[in-house]
Amino acid sequence: MIGPIMRLPVYLQVGSSAAPIEAGWVEIEVGDTGASIRAAVAAVLRAAADGLEHLPADDEEASDAAAHR
Repeated sequence: MIGPIMRLPVYLQVGSSAAPIEAGWVEIEVGDTGASIRAAVAAVLRAAADGLEHLPADDEEASDAAAHR
């Protein structure tokens, strides 16, 4: 059974004076309690941080490929 889906916007900002733009969103399945929602959001943030910390050796190519999805 699929639980409730939460959509979190993803914003990008380059530089402190630039306005942020909404680049997309992340949809995650969450539970019915505050604790399960926090756990699901924390898991997504941990996965994103891990992905940033362990970029492929040629991260310029990976970034370009991600931009064209």
